[in-house]
Amino acid sequence: MIRNVTAGIALLAGVAVAALPVACGSAGGPPPADETPQQPETVDLLPSEPLDLGGDDVLIIETGCFQCDGPTEGLLRVYPKPDGAPVIDPLLAPADLSLGPRPITGESGVEEAEPVITGYVVSADTSEIWVSICVAETCGNGGALVAWSAGSRTALMRSTDGGVSWERAGTLESGGFVTKLLEPGRPLIGTWDADGAPPTFRTFPSLEVVEPPRPQAWPVAVRDGKIIWRSSQGGALIDGAGETIFDFGTGAFIGGVSAGAQEGGPSLLVLWSLSSGGPPYVVTELDAGGQPDATYRSATFLGVAPLGLEKGRAYGNAQFNTGRSESAYIPVVLNFAQGTMHPIFRPFASVDFPTGRNHVAGVTRGPFQRVASPDGCLPLRAEASASSPEVACAADGVLLRPTGDAVAAEGVTWQPVRAPDGNSGLVDSAFLTR
Repeated sequence: MIRNVTAGIALLAGVAVAALPVACGSAGGPPPADETPQQPETVDLLPSEPLDLGGDDVLIIETGCFQCDGPTEGLLRVYPKPDGAPVIDPLLAPADLSLGPRPITGESGVEEAEPVITGYVVSADTSEIWVSICVAETCGNGGALVAWSAGSRTALMRSTDGGVSWERAGTLESGGFVTKLLEPGRPLIGTWDADGAPPTFRTFPSLEVVEPPRPQAWPVAVRDGKIIWRSSQGGALIDGAGETIFDFGTGAFIGGVSAGAQEGGPSLLVLWSLSSGGPPYVVTELDAGGQPDATYRSATFLGVAPLGLEKGRAYGNAQFNTGRSESAYIPVVLNFAQGTMHPIFRPFASVDFPTGRNHVAGVTRGPFQRVASPDGCLPLRAEASASSPEVACAADGVLLRPTGDAVAAEGVTWQPVRAPDGNSGLVDSAFLTR
């Protein structure tokens, strides 16, 4: 068991893991001893047999190089057909957005390069996606990796249909990045306003400044519309008032946080380790009050905070021997109830799938039916009739969620559906496929 102490090391199964301190109250200190909750047992996450992607599960995948400081290269959507065969849909690559070449001013004059992604955020149900793309100069912070430039410009791209179609929502007259989604249509962004300075966080489109609750705190999650921050030391979660939600102890580093979106799941899933490089890699479930519900530990590298679908099950990323590579970094299913970690070999370990980052950036569950319209989009009608008013038009490739039984009228089978943007209507089922 992890003991209730505020500092120190507990030896668990022969591996040193920081003891979990209690969550701090409103005054910033631990609760009285007689109110101290029992800390959960730490469960080992052990590598187990490969699994296929769940029958109704849809993953949004970030592509790019692995164990490098290169930018995100693009986004993919991956889901299985009824027979289990994977469907792989490219959703976004900067070169496909008609943003033009990116001018970069150097000592020898102006050169042209491809636009590059600086950040992205995916809503909990994957319906809304924002991507920030550098379209002029370097858009960096002035550090060792990317130079700062006064002429930097950043395009903000938005999709409300799960990444199938995109619109340019605005342009930042500076280097910048999108980082979290506060509510539909309102992301949190960061702008690099001065060479070598920390970012200024703002809401978009108002550009209202959001001050970190402590110096150099970093936004790591949004829960109920409120930002959760990581302390500058990297080991504590804090709220917007600067109060500690949970402190993982001296030497701990929080690698990522995901807010629970599914009924019955944890309020927060936190990936952390005793250093920025680990191991061990620890996943802790925190409830709405900031108390740990469960703690899991892995000796295998975990790269991103798991995204939960329901209590006891989540998607994440880990390294596995796939036969093609001894240490391939691929999506995995984490079965917390059984303490197992299952790699998803198909399609991520196949020879025709690109190796690299392949982070699980978003996950949602169907059932869905895919629009297959030769006209480019499929009308959603208010009633089961071709003459009924058009509520919306879902682009080819959009995944629609059935909301009821099909209706036969006018020689057409009409399927009631809900689109990712929330619009509901009836569509001609002849133009739907799985």
